[in-house]
Amino acid sequence: MQLTLSSWPLATVGLFAATLGACAGSAGSSNQNGADRGGTDATGGTSAAGSTNGGASSGGGASSGATSVAGAGSGDLPCEVQALLASKCQVCHRADPPGTLFTSADFQKPSKIDPSKTVGQVAVERLALTTNLRMPPAPLAAATADEIAALSAWVQSGATPAGCGQPVAVGPDPYDTPLVCTSMSNWTGGNRESPLMRPGGACVACHQKEGEGPLFAVAGTLFPTPHEPDDCNGVTSTAGAQVVITEANGTVHKLSVNQAGNFFLETRTFAYPYQAKVVYQDRERVMVEAQKSGDCNDCHTQDGRENAPGRIFLP
Repeated sequence: MQLTLSSWPLATVGLFAATLGACAGSAGSSNQNGADRGGTDATGGTSAAGSTNGGASSGGGASSGATSVAGAGSGDLPCEVQALLASKCQVCHRADPPGTLFTSADFQKPSKIDPSKTVGQVAVERLALTTNLRMPPAPLAAATADEIAALSAWVQSGATPAGCGQPVAVGPDPYDTPLVCTSMSNWTGGNRESPLMRPGGACVACHQKEGEGPLFAVAGTLFPTPHEPDDCNGVTSTAGAQVVITEANGTVHKLSVNQAGNFFLETRTFAYPYQAKVVYQDRERVMVEAQKSGDCNDCHTQDGRENAPGRIFLP
């Protein structure tokens, strides 16, 4: 493959992670989260992985401490199952999509991926996988053999209500943060052409509409926190972050962010769908589901759209 790099210079940086979410036209419906929300249902859906320590983003400003979620401690599930779900599942599976995992009824429902099986049966299968379809997705820690065995035994017995009766805390949502322009600096040049222009804006759509400027295969902005306004400058090149794009044919592009937090790839040929992740200081967030749209900021808006919960941000 012949690769033509952008004529706009990209500052050289190191590694860290932001999480990417799904957009209209994507090959799946993934989102960002501490362990990204995403996917089609609790068993067949996908989730983008959060930081390797499983915690809230160091740049995201999420409130500290766990959050007790309705249903998690209702006494409807065995204690060991509640503990597994609280630590590895419910940060994402607290809404639909991707599908709630709070009650025995949630596990008894037919799976949207395979209606011949229950959500519980497919959940056990997904937890035990060693491929990129494993839940929770890498780089989050996999469920232990004992945790999987406890869930499997309960599901095989019919996933009937059990009496734990103890509330179980669910980890904090890294997207539960206020709107803020962390850099306290903004792009003020309007549509004046520059690689630093319009951070947070939908680069690909704008360039296509205006009929000028480079046409990007992939472009977006990396921010320190999940909810930052348009034209607010994002993570700078000195932070040391890269967005890693892997084409369908295996070609890998490591995109540096510039002083506005913008990243972009201009190439004559590009094999969709692609995988994406952001790496930083040996940590990363991974978009598990392949994407067909390269206009990252079209979905990763201030508040998020098309199931993306907000900006691409540092974990």
